[in-house]
Amino acid sequence: MEMKKGETLSGRILGRFAWLQALVGGIILSGITLVIVYGMVMRYALRKPVGWSIEVPQLFFLVIIALGLAYTQVTRGHVRVEFVVTRLPAGAQRILELLSLVFFIAYAIFFIWAGWTYAVRDLHYGARSMLAKIPLFSIEVLLPLGVASLCLLLTLDIVQSIMSLRRRDDNV
Repeated sequence: MEMKKGETLSGRILGRFAWLQALVGGIILSGITLVIVYGMVMRYALRKPVGWSIEVPQLFFLVIIALGLAYTQVTRGHVRVEFVVTRLPAGAQRILELLSLVFFIAYAIFFIWAGWTYAVRDLHYGARSMLAKIPLFSIEVLLPLGVASLCLLLTLDIVQSIMSLRRRDDNV
């Protein structure tokens, strides 16, 4: 498979990993859908409700989002407000892009730290979900890991953004 123009090997590897994470998130979403359908059948058709059919989807919803963050960055799918930015000169746009990436990665690093701290605390105390008795650490650890792969991509984007600014400065 050929590499696209301007694509680095590290970018390609991280992009594939992000795609794999998104695929796992999609598989989890399919499983959650089956759990919800099962819960509805048990509750409304058989009149034997199972409480964990609500709890399990709630636990895994954030995992799906965390696993999809890196792929969303690869595809440039994160929400942007470009109304003002598109009216600025190209150099100012590149600087604002770099600043937004730096703020984004700072927030992501804080999220990793907080999520990991929370997960380790629940591991220490042996916290489990109320109805399904799932160890919460096993789910909570996926959140900072998903955001960590986003951070790798953001780092690559920051490096590319800085190189773009330097190339522009060299040409001036």
